[in-house]
Amino acid sequence: MPTDPGRNHGPSKLRTRTIFIALSAGLAIIAVITVVAAWVDDDSPRGTDWADDPPARAFSESSYWNSPLPPDAPIHPDSTGIMKFLKEHNVDGGCVLLAGAGSDPWGVPIYWATEDDREYDIVETGPDLPPEFKSLRIPDGAEPADSGDGEMVVYDLDAGYVAWLHDAQYEASRDRWHADGGSIAYLDSNGLENRVEGGDSRNSGTQRGLNGAVVAARVDEVQAGRIEHVLRVGVKIAHRDHIWPMSGSDGRSEDRYAPPQGARIRIKPSVDLDRYDLTPEALVIANALQEYGAIIGDSTGAPVELKLEDTVSEGRGQLWQVDRRALCEIPIEQYEVIDFDYR
Repeated sequence: MPTDPGRNHGPSKLRTRTIFIALSAGLAIIAVITVVAAWVDDDSPRGTDWADDPPARAFSESSYWNSPLPPDAPIHPDSTGIMKFLKEHNVDGGCVLLAGAGSDPWGVPIYWATEDDREYDIVETGPDLPPEFKSLRIPDGAEPADSGDGEMVVYDLDAGYVAWLHDAQYEASRDRWHADGGSIAYLDSNGLENRVEGGDSRNSGTQRGLNGAVVAARVDEVQAGRIEHVLRVGVKIAHRDHIWPMSGSDGRSEDRYAPPQGARIRIKPSVDLDRYDLTPEALVIANALQEYGAIIGDSTGAPVELKLEDTVSEGRGQLWQVDRRALCEIPIEQYEVIDFDYR
């Protein structure tokens, strides 16, 4: 990934690891060996190859976002009508598409900040950014998605939160970041925004109840073979109303069958995913959509889409092996809507 000429870049750092090895040759001898783990070029931002193994998961175990749906979860009485509405008005080819696959630019880059990264006072180009945006650590060389949304997610494990920036822009000449929206969600919280019932007072922002941990499927999660949380999907047309756990909607429709933002959909439990010709990565995502489901959280004017981590903007090249239509083996009729009152 090319670097901005106006950005200050530090020297490469040598990461080391100390390993203790016990040897036995008549006497027990402890040898201490320092192993060079990797050269890390500070000109490259850090994507999820820096995440924990197994992959880190935000929020409490009992969080709404981390709670799988039981097979007998109540289904909304208008579920069939809503899925029909999505097929007729929202879906390209009758399936859920993967944004950020192949050459599609609509994924979300995800970075992992450390205590060595610089703190930025994010310039507000929109109102009501979280107070943490006054001192937000962003890895050097980070880039937002090269799309109209300009999204970017930054995990800061030391600060204890995940930040999500919308329309993020880096101003190289003045070495500062701008954003017109964003959110902060604390990793030890339940992940719910402070404006919704049961929300954590620390979790705030402009994203209508969503958070950076659920906006995209991460590469490290899929490579590990399991996504263990709810995901977000966007739809072309959403209802103007919203339901818990969302605090607002950017939808405009008043159609009875237009889904409100906050509605949770899933692949029906009765669907045998193994019968479909899915690639390994697509199967991991499909399993998550069946076990945890996805929340409708955006009205995009585009087909129904689930976003992937944008490894291209991260400077790592396209790491995904799936294409945009990798889930299209599963028709939209195989999804259902969870009852709006279910928590």
